[in-house]
Formats: sequence, structure tokens, C-alpha cells
Amino acid sequence: MLVVCAILIENGKVLVTKRPPGKNQGGKWEFPGGKVQDGETPEESIFREIVEELDISVRVGKRLGTIVHRYPDFTIELMPLCCSITDGSIRLHEHTEARWVTISELGSLPLCDADRLVLPRLKLLL
Repeated sequence: MLVVCAILIENGKVLVTKRPPGKNQGGKWEFPGGKVQDGETPEESIFREIVEELDISVRVGKRLGTIVHRYPDFTIELMPLCCSITDGSIRLHEHTEARWVTISELGSLPLCDADRLVLPRLKLLL
């Protein structure tokens, strides 16, 4: 399963969102995004997911490679994409919280396991 996530950086901070309780990995933090649907490119998918989840439009930049992570019940291929906000203000539709955090703050948050694997690539950007 291919999953995309947005790496949104502003003023040296990155945006993370908190998963709702009751969902897989509920209560943990993640980079916003979601599953790539049939017929979508990763770039089309992240644009759609960010509009659906955060009510903002983004410009999609470069891909940061793919990370494969095996959870106990499933395996994902996570593709982080650098993005920048082009329009709108963040309004949460699926997550319980959103925060702009520094890379050091990010390391201390309870991140989803696959998202934690993005940190070394993110450190190269900041």
C-alpha cells in the first residue's frame, strides 16, 4: 500500500497532525497525508489528501524517496513529499490537533513508527 505524506516547513518548523483515538495508531502524531488511490500519481494524491484533511491547497515539490515499514498487521510504502501552502488556513477535518514543531520537538513526540523513519531525511532539509 502506497501512502504519501506532506512535509510542510515554515520558519524552520514542520507541520504534524495528531491521529484521532479509535483509529489505527490513534493518539500518535504523523505528517498529514494518506493512501494513493488507483489512477492517482503521488502528487495528485497528496494534493487531494491535504485539501480533504486540512482544507488548504499546497504546491507539491520533490519526493524524498520511499520508506517501507512493516506494522504487525500490514506493510506500507511511505513517500514523503515536500510541499508548501499556497492557499487557505488550516482547518482540521480528521485529526484532533495540528502543530508546527522544530526538529528537536518532533523527535520527542510519539510519532507513528513509519513517520519516525522520515526524520533522518527531514534533518537534511532543515
